[in-house]
Formats: sequence, C-alpha cells, structure tokens
Amino acid sequence: MEDKTLKQKYIDKYFWFLKERDTANSFNKSSDLNSYHQSEIGTAQRHFEDVEVTVSHLYREAHPALGGLSYGGQLYRKLNEIRKISASQVIVEVGGGLGYLAYSFMNQFRADNAGARAPEYVFCDLTLPFVENQRKLNKAGSIFYCQANAETMPFQDCSTDLIIDNENIADFTPVKLNKKIVLDFLNGRLDASLPNDGLVRKSLQWIKLGQIDVSDAMPEFVFNYGAAEFIGEIKRVLKKDGIAFISEYGILQDYPTAVCLHGHVEYNIQFTHLIKIAKALGMSVELLSLLDFLGFDADTEVIDQCSLKYLCVLLKEKGVELPYLAYTKKMLEERFPGFIDHVQGLIFHKISEYSVFHDLKSFHVLLIAKN
Repeated sequence: MEDKTLKQKYIDKYFWFLKERDTANSFNKSSDLNSYHQSEIGTAQRHFEDVEVTVSHLYREAHPALGGLSYGGQLYRKLNEIRKISASQVIVEVGGGLGYLAYSFMNQFRADNAGARAPEYVFCDLTLPFVENQRKLNKAGSIFYCQANAETMPFQDCSTDLIIDNENIADFTPVKLNKKIVLDFLNGRLDASLPNDGLVRKSLQWIKLGQIDVSDAMPEFVFNYGAAEFIGEIKRVLKKDGIAFISEYGILQDYPTAVCLHGHVEYNIQFTHLIKIAKALGMSVELLSLLDFLGFDADTEVIDQCSLKYLCVLLKEKGVELPYLAYTKKMLEERFPGFIDHVQGLIFHKISEYSVFHDLKSFHVLLIAKN
C-alpha cells in the first residue's frame, strides 16, 4: 500500500509538471482578464451558473451544511467572532459578483444586532453588469459602489476596517516569468530595471520581498502578480487592526496552472507565495481551509454536477427554472413535493468528497491582519 501511494504521488507530481509546462507554453499575454471583466461580460444573469460557478453562489440560500445559514450569513458570523463588526466600520467587498454574499452578510448583521445601524459597505468591482445587479439586490443601509480594479483600489490609505475578497483573486493579472532571469536577479547578476516588461520588473520585486524560492520552478512559470499587488493594497488600505478575508481555489506548493473557463482563462492561486509577501509587509496571516473556516458539515450530501444539470433540463421542459444551488435531497423534496422520488439516477455526494462543481478541499482562506 505504501509503495502504491508513493507511486501515485510521483504520477501526480509528473502530471502537475506537465500542466505547469503547458500553462507556460500556452500563456497568452494578450488575453487580458481586466478587459474580459470590463467589456466581455454582457449580462449578469446566469453568469455564475453557466460560466463560472462559485461556492458562495451554490450556498447563497440557507443550507443545512452551514447550520441553516447562507454562505454570506455564516461568513458574517465567523468574521464577527474574529473582530467585532460595528456600525462605525467600513467594509469593502472586492469582486462582489451578483451581490448575494453582501445581501446575506448584512441581513445577518441586522438579525444579530436588532436596531443597530449597519456599517458602511462598499462594492469594488470591474464588471458593470455585476455592479448593476449589486445595486438592485442591496438597497438598505449605507451601500456604495465603484467600478474599479482591486490591484489599484481607489481608496485612501488606512480607510477600511474589513476587506472581503471571495473567490475572485484567480481573476487577477498573471505574469509569465523566466526562471533564469528571476534567479539572476535574486543573485545580484541582473538589475531589476533591465527587463523591458514592467509587470515582470514588479514581479521580480515581489518575489525578492517575499524571499520566494523558485529554484524548483520550470524554465518558464506563471506568477500571481495581480494577487501580490492586491496584498500590497490590503496593507495600504486597511486601518490598524483591520482584517482581510480572501478565499479562492489554489495550491500550497508548485506553481499556478491555467483553469480554462468559458470566454476566459484563470490561474489558480499559489497561497504560500502570498503568505510570504503579506508577512514581509509586516502583516499577520492565518491559512485555513474554506471547509474548516466556515464550519461546513462535511458529511452533508449534496447533488452532483451532472445530476443538477439533468434536473434543470428536466424541470425546464415543465416550465420551471431551477436555481443553481447545492441541493440536498431534502431541499429538493421540500421544493418539489412528490416529484423527486420519481426522478431516477440522481447522485448525491458528501461535501467532503465532492460538492457539485467543486472539490472544496482545494479552497483556502487567508485571514490577514494589519497590526
């Protein structure tokens, strides 16, 4: 058994190296993620169902796996335990999607603080159709909106108490680097001003600051440059004792690889690199799994991807639109009494095994505090 496990590890490592190589070889600098989010998303409707399904979208309604709370409601509870959220604070959500997380987050604040004035909540998002949907959904309280790039946030220094970036930083700017150039720079054989590409020059500085070891990298590799810039912005924008919550799918070793989605390519996040950069900037960092941080009941069984798609098609033929959610069998039975038992072949998995479109074990949380 041990030999088989070791052999499988070597096989997995080999295939990951192939993915890294293919990612570098196919990297297209002209494929601008900023441009995609600013001009190529025509409508918000069904984007997070047909193009890129997020965990928070699947759990946007009250769910038994989260103790009867929604994703946003549970996030409020967990962050409030870490640092009390009050009316005098300013919260910035980066890449707020359709606004469901904020809606549930603020509703949970009101439910837990009856009669209290809500904190100021600011959306920062590149995609105008998303901003418009955020406006429609979130109308109560002090809510503000701006269409902006989080890699250079339009906020004053030390102005924010809490930054939320949920399942968004994989959309930030990637940069392809040459290993020899990086090592020559780190070893003092190359001046940082020599590379012609400004993003490469800035990436070299982030790698140097974080003392990131790239000796095990492929000859060419991808660096999460935009995510590093965002960490720098967190340091600038947060008030003293402010915190930032970042969640995304990613890795703790090796290097980012491409994730091909409809209309664009994202790159998974190398969290160890971001941790090194945040610590080098003098901030404290805690890494957790999303499953553990939000307290998902890992034994809860939810419908799998193919079954959900099949059910959506089946119900659409009957004139019913089924929202994309991580349904348990009981949730479906309550929504469609007497119907689900007659649908054969539906498969449900434990969340710890697989959850609709996602392996939740690959989602991590960074909690960053500015001391």
